Amino acid sequence: YISAELFPYQKIGHKFLELNNGVGIIADEPGLGKTIQAISYATKYSKNVLVACPASLKLNWQAEVHKFAKNATVQILNSGDEVCISQDTTKTHFIIVNFELLIARSKDAQPSSSIAKSIRLIDTVIIDEAHRIKNVQAKTTKWVHKNLGSIKRRILLTGTPIKSRPIEYFSLLKFIDSKKWSNYIKYGIEYCHGFKGRFGYDFTGASNLHQLHTETNPYMIRRNKAEVLTELPEKIYTRTPIQMDKKQIKEYTILENIYQSGAAGQKTAYHLAKLQEMKQLTSNVKVEAAKDIIQTMIDAGQKVVVFSQYVDITRNIYNTFFGKSVIITGSVSEDERHRAVTEFQNNDKQLVFCGTIGAAGVGLTLTASNNVLFIDLPWTPGDFEQACDRCHR
Repeated sequence: YISAELFPYQKIGHKFLELNNGVGIIADEPGLGKTIQAISYATKYSKNVLVACPASLKLNWQAEVHKFAKNATVQILNSGDEVCISQDTTKTHFIIVNFELLIARSKDAQPSSSIAKSIRLIDTVIIDEAHRIKNVQAKTTKWVHKNLGSIKRRILLTGTPIKSRPIEYFSLLKFIDSKKWSNYIKYGIEYCHGFKGRFGYDFTGASNLHQLHTETNPYMIRRNKAEVLTELPEKIYTRTPIQMDKKQIKEYTILENIYQSGAAGQKTAYHLAKLQEMKQLTSNVKVEAAKDIIQTMIDAGQKVVVFSQYVDITRNIYNTFFGKSVIITGSVSEDERHRAVTEFQNNDKQLVFCGTIGAAGVGLTLTASNNVLFIDLPWTPGDFEQACDRCHR
């Protein structure tokens, strides 16, 4: 059903979904391939699959489906699009939509007639980054429960099913088994040390966690990298495509036309300068998606090393995660470099290392992280490998 061989632990994840009739939570750490496990199961058992995910991951889902499920078809929903349901019983059809668009296409949490009709014909729903539906009061959460909770197969993917408190788990459990996990207050009292205070119930605590684990174990499978390390290759490379909006495409096209119109007879320096302008524009496009990926790593308690060729982008990332990040650029002194590396390596609160490739891509040991994110790549492949190896020893 897919064109790739699953790792042994991924085969177990596939089998877990089979044993649960396509209803469950895959909560592996980021980087272990939750997406391919879901695709593997969906292409075997489903005809029309709805994937709800953050906007920054829509193209990534499309790429992953095309890569691993050669016989599948994909529709990415953008604003104003009509849902297409496949009638071809020999193929699996994936409909990919971001959370915000689900709400934008509805009125008072009621789906439009087009989506309502589609939902009745969809046999599997996959919620990626499912921790985004943990808040039971959020509009997205209410919409998902009301409109997607009756779909036959319901797969949740998240690296952080519980970020800080057991109450965050309730919404996910309710989506998986609404009969057993229907009473929010009962759950809060039993597993969140809940009590009724002056301003209503307080469910910020935790209680009976062993019992909660026992009760929820059948619904979820979770592996971390340490557990499956012997099954993994030395390095895993993941490419995340990003879509430019109309304004960005226009800006890029202008730069491209300027470059092409004046390229004839120019020296190498001219070509490099113009190409660098276009490259930096595309790097700026990637910044918000990069922040989403970094936040996912942070939520999972993982450290991440972030590289860019450009100082302003590197500082943007550093400022966004200020208090959890360190930075090395060409203007940083030797003492500051040493302090940044030491903090990242030894301080559990410093989760993001931000560095320009030229200043931080060689000579540093950053093995506290096993995740490296490149917002843009250096011109020389050797520089890329050197930067990767800051974490790989």
